[in-house]
Amino acid sequence: LVELGPRRVIVVNSLLGWQVIGEAGDRLAKVMDLGAYLFTWEVDQHGHRYGFPIGPLQQSLEHLSWVLLDSERLRTELVERYLMPAAARARLHFLRTPLADFGSDVTGGLERRRAAGEPLRALWAARFDRSKRFDIVVEVAQMLPEMQIWAWGKPVLSDLDVYLDDLPPNIRLMGVCESFDQLPLDDVDFLFYTSDLDGIPNVVMEGAQTGLPVVASAVGGVPEVITPETGYPVVDVDDPSA
Repeated sequence: LVELGPRRVIVVNSLLGWQVIGEAGDRLAKVMDLGAYLFTWEVDQHGHRYGFPIGPLQQSLEHLSWVLLDSERLRTELVERYLMPAAARARLHFLRTPLADFGSDVTGGLERRRAAGEPLRALWAARFDRSKRFDIVVEVAQMLPEMQIWAWGKPVLSDLDVYLDDLPPNIRLMGVCESFDQLPLDDVDFLFYTSDLDGIPNVVMEGAQTGLPVVASAVGGVPEVITPETGYPVVDVDDPSA
């Protein structure tokens, strides 16, 4: 980094980047502006939080000029968790996620598909990891066999506790998509989003932007965009019947 001589370095989801700032941030901060972007915690199977907002942020904050956060909720939680004084709080900035303009507008699609007698069909798109609660998707599919669920995604953390080769027949695995606007939005009724934790996920904002009704776990920053007025937030995220 010193050889490259950048004016500014931004760490985004890089373990190596956090390690560099934690170990050499005092020297680097003298010759360049250091910043970071945080989205959410991780939570283990016992409910304990870990990830970049825990150890790495603690080790690096004194060297960071600013930290960007995609939800007000995470900023508030960090301030309260670490009892941050005013000077530290002033370096935490909520930044609304910008969205590209979408050509798709499927507003009213659910009503049109209902009137045409099409099968009720949900779109689910996320990582196939434990925190995204695909187990809830499976249980919902079992409870509502008349509803189809088209699911896009792939495992990333290899901690999924559901067997993808033994799913209810009304769940269809669709593979991986490059972007939300490539999905067959005219063929689904609503976006179904499950999670244990989150910032404000892009898929939720993109789904809402296209006019899809959104049913989403009310976790992390999701309630900042999905409210009873804008969608269908589910507070009891562990209960499939909710």
